[in-house]
Amino acid sequence: MPAIRPYNKGNELLKSGNYKEAIEAFNQSIELEPEDNDYFQITTDDARCKIAEAYYLREDYDSALKILNSVLSDRPNFQPGLNLLSQIKKTSYYQETIGKKIKTDTKDYIQKISAVYDYISLNKIMETTAIDLEELQILIEQMILSNQINGKIRNDKLIFQGKRKSEKKEDSRGYFSSNSQERMKKLSKLFKISSRIKIEDLAGLLGLERLKLFNKLIDWSDQFAYEIDGDFLKVNKESLSDFIDTLDKQFVEWEKSEATGQSKI
Repeated sequence: MPAIRPYNKGNELLKSGNYKEAIEAFNQSIELEPEDNDYFQITTDDARCKIAEAYYLREDYDSALKILNSVLSDRPNFQPGLNLLSQIKKTSYYQETIGKKIKTDTKDYIQKISAVYDYISLNKIMETTAIDLEELQILIEQMILSNQINGKIRNDKLIFQGKRKSEKKEDSRGYFSSNSQERMKKLSKLFKISSRIKIEDLAGLLGLERLKLFNKLIDWSDQFAYEIDGDFLKVNKESLSDFIDTLDKQFVEWEKSEATGQSKI
C-alpha cells in the first residue's frame, strides 16, 4: 500500500480532532515503503511534522518539540517545521518554561563569552543556545540597558566594549591577545563554556596562525586524546587540565622565541 494513503487518512483524522488515530496513521505512512512519495511530494519529514502538529493540538508540547527539533536539526530550513515551531513559541507554556530557560542560558553564555572574546557573531550565539534572532536582539538590548554587559550590535556581531586597552594588544591579523598568563585564563574559561572549539577561534585567542596551531594539534593528538572534527577541536575533559598546562609551558617557549626573533611553533 502506498504511503500516501495513510498520510491522507492522517490529515482527515487530524482535521476531525482524532489526534491519537492521526498519529498512528502518520506513523504508518513512515513505516510503509514510499514507492510513490516522489510523485505525491510526500516525505518522511512531512509525516513527522504532522505527528508533531497532532501533539501540539493535544497540548503535548514537549512531544511536539522533541519531534520538531529532530526534523529541524537535519533540515534547518524545512518550512512546515519552522511554521509549527513558530506557533508553539506563541503558547504560554513555551514562553513560561522553555523560552524562559533559553533566555537565561543565552544571558549566561553571553556574560561568560564576554570574558573571552572582544566580539562574537549573533549566528554563533544562536547556534549555541537555540534562541532565535529577534529574541536575541531584544535580550542583548535589555542586557545593555541594565548594564549587564557593555557592548553594542554592529554588522551581525555583538561587540564588547569597556575593556582596558592595557590588557590587550592587537596583532598583525587583527586578533587581540595579552600575556601568556592572561591567555591561559581565557582559554580555561573558553573550555568551561564548551568542549567543542573552532580551531580558528582558538588560534585567534592564542595569537597564532591557524595552520601552525593545526599542525601542532595533530602532533599532540595521541597525548591528549582529543578529536579534530573538520574546523573544530573536541577536547576530552579528562585530559583538559594537562592540555592547558602544556599549552602554557609551550607559550613560555614561544615567547622566548619571539624575543630572539624566531616565529611561534
